[in-house]
Amino acid sequence: MFFLPTVRSRFLSLTLAATLFATGGIVFTGSMVRAGEMDDHAESLKGMPADASFYVAWLKNGELIERMQESNAWRKLMTIPAVQMGLMQVQSYWQFPPTEQLVAAKEWIEGPEGQEVLELLAEMGSEEIFFYGDHSVTDLLEVFLEVNSEVSRLQFSALRHLGDPDAPNLEEALNEKMAQIFEKHQGKLKIPSLVIGFRIDDTDRASELLSLLEEQIRQLAASTPLPVDDVLRRVKSDDVDLLTLTLAANLLPWDDIELEMEDQPGLYDLLREMADGKQAVLAVGMVDDFVVISIGDSVKRLQNLGDGPLLSDTPEFQRLDRHADEEVVSLLYASHDFLQVVGSQERSFRDIAVMLKGLLSMASLDQLRQEQMEKDIDEFATDLIEYLPEPGAIAAVSFVTDRGYESFGYNWGEIAPNYDGTQKLTLVDNLGEDSIGWFVARGKQSVEGYDKGVSWLRRGFAHFEAIAEISMDHDDWKQYLEFREKAIPLLARLDEANREGLIPGFADGQGAIVFEASATAENWCDFIPTANQELPLPTLAIVQGVSDAALVKEGTGTYLAVAQKVLDMAHEAEPDEVPVFTIPATKESQVSSGTIYSYDLPSELGVNERIAPNAGLSDSVLVLSLLPELTETLLAGSRPKVDGPAAEFDRPLVAAGHFKFAKFLDLFSPWINYEIQVTMEQQAEEAVAIVGMVGFVKPQVDQLLDVLKVIDSGTWTRYREEDAWVTHGELRIIDLQE
Repeated sequence: MFFLPTVRSRFLSLTLAATLFATGGIVFTGSMVRAGEMDDHAESLKGMPADASFYVAWLKNGELIERMQESNAWRKLMTIPAVQMGLMQVQSYWQFPPTEQLVAAKEWIEGPEGQEVLELLAEMGSEEIFFYGDHSVTDLLEVFLEVNSEVSRLQFSALRHLGDPDAPNLEEALNEKMAQIFEKHQGKLKIPSLVIGFRIDDTDRASELLSLLEEQIRQLAASTPLPVDDVLRRVKSDDVDLLTLTLAANLLPWDDIELEMEDQPGLYDLLREMADGKQAVLAVGMVDDFVVISIGDSVKRLQNLGDGPLLSDTPEFQRLDRHADEEVVSLLYASHDFLQVVGSQERSFRDIAVMLKGLLSMASLDQLRQEQMEKDIDEFATDLIEYLPEPGAIAAVSFVTDRGYESFGYNWGEIAPNYDGTQKLTLVDNLGEDSIGWFVARGKQSVEGYDKGVSWLRRGFAHFEAIAEISMDHDDWKQYLEFREKAIPLLARLDEANREGLIPGFADGQGAIVFEASATAENWCDFIPTANQELPLPTLAIVQGVSDAALVKEGTGTYLAVAQKVLDMAHEAEPDEVPVFTIPATKESQVSSGTIYSYDLPSELGVNERIAPNAGLSDSVLVLSLLPELTETLLAGSRPKVDGPAAEFDRPLVAAGHFKFAKFLDLFSPWINYEIQVTMEQQAEEAVAIVGMVGFVKPQVDQLLDVLKVIDSGTWTRYREEDAWVTHGELRIIDLQE
């Protein structure tokens, strides 16, 4: 049920209609009771039809809010002076409204009618909220995306004919293409059925307010030419009480539409034929214990509750039943067809290819070269699409635990083919005991994939040279050819280093990114003041699994030698512009787990001597970072101290991740103190005023950070289980101490 206050305004009636159109179609039934598992948590599932594009439900909302308000963190948040002042300002603003409109709204809200509505709204959000769309949503989105894609294709294709008086008419071509799309999908196009629902207990109050809403709408519509009695109806049955507004296609201003489309008679006739007999039914009211707002082509499904298969009977939802004993707070489902339409990236890659070909037509190439480049663009897009994940149906559940929230997501699609989930992620043992965050995954290394990439680089470079040859002046092109002759042997050396060194050397396929901040110092740069306390340095490290350390070292050495040769060639070509530069030799440090190769930064930079670009190499791991001490720690092997149900690292995984949000927030406090210190030193004459401001603001910032730190950390893993990919996650919540 939806309610508006008693305001006689055509604007509000239009707002009501727009709101109803935006919120979706009526396909819900909640009165059928059957034996089940997950539907014991979500009452809406007991009648939800199986032909869904998507379904989302949020449960126990009021209970979760109460728990939050009873927490120590919430109580501390409410003691922050800035929060108290903000609440006082809102209360003052409400107590003494500055405008006539707010005065009227306040009087209505504080009146008996307004209080009834507020109580209903509070109840609507407290138990269960769901959002559902049937299969026709997918059909409509498919048509929309196809039309959008064709518009882009035609626009970029038109670039080929710029300045051509005989160029095809873009508008005519678009109308023809749209007519073809509509005709192809004509049998599937209809008003999508969407519904949003709110579970309540006091259904009598909702029915009374629905009657009041009906009366108000009739009064508002009395001054309009709409045949209100024909389009506005009250539909009642055993467990259904709806106020419906039927907007039939014959009510559209077809004469005006025909006039606007006088140059497109074929498309107009097709649209008129498609719309013939169709209608949109807006509905608001009660279905069993739910307030619903919806749009669809009828409400017949509500009059035949429980007919046909139910969503809770599908294999995807039955997979969620294994978690039915938990305190479930949310559910999610999206169909295979829906995700194929909205989740597939293939259409985007095809559209990008069209865009590139359109832009290519502006390069003044000869016809043969342009045709070859367009062919290569299409083939390249096809090859890239092979590496994309394949969308499939998904179902997910989250629930409350004594540690916070836990979730399971099941995906019946396929991961990208260059990922590997058949082995354990042993690189977890080199991510640091107490790193702030990390992400680790395993991919597949192959010479075949490398060969395909090299092939495309060669083809792309050949096309680049074709364009460059006609764009550069003669002397520049001649100089380029001379450079090219010298560069080709260097590229051959790199190719050999890749094939015989780096690819087999990194055959393990594991890679990770680590975010750390354990290193502290009072000064990280000579050009800024020294701090009064230790400052943590946020640092990223790249960790890579190694299969053959000797091959990795050999391949890297080749890359450095080639880089030095390129620098020498650049200097020889432009001695006045490119200075002589010799890549310095690395400083080698033997540690217990391997060797660290580092570069000392020039003293002119003024950075702390602990900062040095480096690489650490052991028999099984490569670490890249800016802090040799961090590299040594990760190289030595230190498994993260992560516990909880989602920390399932001793099983085959495709990827895993962890982030300590509370520890991340700890970084801010010392840097905030440092900023205050620097400000006071630079503005000593205003130190008294700064101290006063800081004394008021800083404690509140510290309090807010303490409150935010109740979100302790998040952990997730992804693995194969039976016929689905599973993402298991946990959000750890730790309340403040009394």
